[in-house]
Amino acid sequence: SNKLKYITDNCKYLDEKDIDALLIKSKTVKKWMNTMTGSGCQVLITKEHGYLIVDGRYITEAKEKEHDLEIK
Repeated sequence: SNKLKYITDNCKYLDEKDIDALLIKSKTVKKWMNTMTGSGCQVLITKEHGYLIVDGRYITEAKEKEHDLEIK
């Protein structure tokens, strides 16, 4: 999937640039990743994991729709 490739590619990028994490807030990028795009949803990619960070309005929806990112 686009999402898994994006996460894998960015994990490599984080290692190469010695960056701890990447926070994605762009609706366009989140849409391309096929994840939730609401303003209360952000994607955090670390060297080890990908996370979908949501506010309380999105928790139920996130648990139903998101299968590649860990929900926080």
